[in-house]
Amino acid sequence: MPPKHLQPWPTAAGVWSRIHIDYAGPVDGHMILVVQDAHSKWIEAVAVRNATTAVTIEKLYEIFARFGFPGCIVSDNGSVFRSAEFDEFIKRNGIRHLFTAPYHPSSNGQAERAVQFVKNRLKKVSNGSLSIRLSRILMNFRRTPLALHGISPAEIMLGRQIRCRLDLVHSPSPNSNALEAPHKSFQNGEEVYIRNYASGERWVPGVINNPIGNKMYSVERPGGLLAERHTDQIRPRIDSPKNNPDLEISVDSPPSVDISDSPPHASEPSCPADAVFPAETLPSPPPAVSTRHSTRTRKPPVRFRDYLS
Repeated sequence: MPPKHLQPWPTAAGVWSRIHIDYAGPVDGHMILVVQDAHSKWIEAVAVRNATTAVTIEKLYEIFARFGFPGCIVSDNGSVFRSAEFDEFIKRNGIRHLFTAPYHPSSNGQAERAVQFVKNRLKKVSNGSLSIRLSRILMNFRRTPLALHGISPAEIMLGRQIRCRLDLVHSPSPNSNALEAPHKSFQNGEEVYIRNYASGERWVPGVINNPIGNKMYSVERPGGLLAERHTDQIRPRIDSPKNNPDLEISVDSPPSVDISDSPPHASEPSCPADAVFPAETLPSPPPAVSTRHSTRTRKPPVRFRDYLS
C-alpha cells in the first residue's frame, strides 16, 4: 500500500472566505447538511428530508442570508454538488467551487470531521426533536474555546461570546430591571386626571382605586364609575389640596397682613390729578378703513322653472 501524503489546506484569508460542505446521515429519517467555516471552525447543520439540489440551494441561501456569500466552497463529487443547477447557483453568486479527489474523503477532511462530530454528538443527546438536538449541540460547540488559540468559534465569527445557561452562574438575575427607566406610580386614593375617550373634556378627574398591573390602574371617576388606564393615560393632580397641601387655604381664617413694617404712603411716588402728558406719548388712533362696494349690476338668477312657464 503506498504511503499517504498529507497536504493541509492553506490557511483561510478570513472569516467565511472558504467553507467546507457535506451531507451526514441518514439520522432519524433525515439527511443533515453540514457547513463549516475554515477560519473560525463555525459549524452550521440543517436537517432535511430529501437531499436534493433544490433543497440544498434553499438551505444554503438561508445560511448565506446570515453571513453572506463565501468566497469559496469545497465539496466532494456528490451528484447534488455536481449538478448543473448547483453550478449555476455557484456562478451566479460569484463563488469559487473546488472539488476533492474522487473516492478520497480525506481531501475534504474538515467537512468530514464536522460530519463525524455532529453524528457522534447526536448519539449522546436523546431529548427533544432532531432540530432541537442539533441546536443544543451547535450552541455548545460554538461557545467552547478551541484548543488551537483558546478562542471560541463564536468569538471569531461574531466578535463576541454567545450567552448560554452557564452564564447564569455569574449573573443569576439576567432579567433584572435595574437598567430600566423608572415609570410613574400612583398610590391608592391619589387624586389624578385620566384621559377621557368619550365626549366632553379631554382630561377628567379621578381617584386611584387599585393597581391592576405594573403600569395599569383602576381609577374611580365621579359618580362611582371605574375606568382602567395605563400610566401614560394618567396625570397627577397638582391642583388638588390633597396632593399639594400648600394649596389648601382656610376660609374662616384669611391670611393676615402685617403692615407694621410697611413704608408710609407718603414716600410712595404719586401722580398729580392735573398732570399733563405730552401729545406725542399718547398712541394715535388707527386710521379709518374705507369699505368699497362693487358697482356691478346684479341680475336675478334664471331658474329652470322659468323655462317651463
